[in-house]
Amino acid sequence: MPVQSHAKSIALQKGQALAHQLPPLVVAALHTAETLTFGAHGRHKSGPGDSFFQYRHYMPGESTHRIDWRASAKGEHTYIRETEWEAAQKIYFWVDHSPSMDWQSSNSVPTKADRAQTLALALAALLLQGQEMVASLDGQLPPSRDMGSLVQLHETLLKATSSTPPQADLPRRAHIIAIGDFLLQAEETCQWLRETTHHGTPVLMVDVSDPMEETFPYQEPTRFEGLEGEGTENIGNPKGLRSAYLERRENARNLLLETAARCNATYLTHLTSTPPEATLQKLYHLLNLKQTQVRGGQF
Repeated sequence: MPVQSHAKSIALQKGQALAHQLPPLVVAALHTAETLTFGAHGRHKSGPGDSFFQYRHYMPGESTHRIDWRASAKGEHTYIRETEWEAAQKIYFWVDHSPSMDWQSSNSVPTKADRAQTLALALAALLLQGQEMVASLDGQLPPSRDMGSLVQLHETLLKATSSTPPQADLPRRAHIIAIGDFLLQAEETCQWLRETTHHGTPVLMVDVSDPMEETFPYQEPTRFEGLEGEGTENIGNPKGLRSAYLERRENARNLLLETAARCNATYLTHLTSTPPEATLQKLYHLLNLKQTQVRGGQF
């Protein structure tokens, strides 16, 4: 997929035209998407669709209903009129917006919720530019190719309150993008992943975390406040808890990674202290690879 270095993406044009009325996170996502403007997913191959692709010779045994009699009458051969494959992929998004996501260790990094939204919306903008269809996993936003659906997607994703994605009955050629802090609900998330991939739906997951969650650098007496009803506790020597905390975190992540591997799903990690572009680029290319595999019959 070549990078379009000379033409502005549809996402940026939309962002510039509507920036004064779009939610700030949608504007940020559009500008993030602009830094990684790829060519549209090519579907220049024959298959179901309305756009003419090419003529080819009729092969014995093919249905005569596919013969273009007008074109065939002009020559000595019988021709089949092929159309371009326009079966757009349907990408279903889910973003964790439970209370634990609304946290940041300092003002120099975004909240996990904001970063998760930015990743989801920027990826959606790139996919819409490539004429793919985006939707919300909860069914509130049906599959759409309209760039205006970014605002609807943003509003719909904000309504998610569960720490695990919902089960959904999805159509063929569907893919799921799930972004959140999965470590707190690792067992439940693994169960969801097993049930979802059992039906053959490709899943890409992004585990978003704050840098201090990964290092637990606290050494002085610290007051810890639970964001999901765990209460508040003053710890006089948090340094003594560091090893146990990091071990528990590593075990939860390993469980998720192992489950994802067994389910043929993709599990990525992302720190809010790092730019979103690298993760966005990886997601986009992985998604395109999975789409190619689906089209090739491997899923």
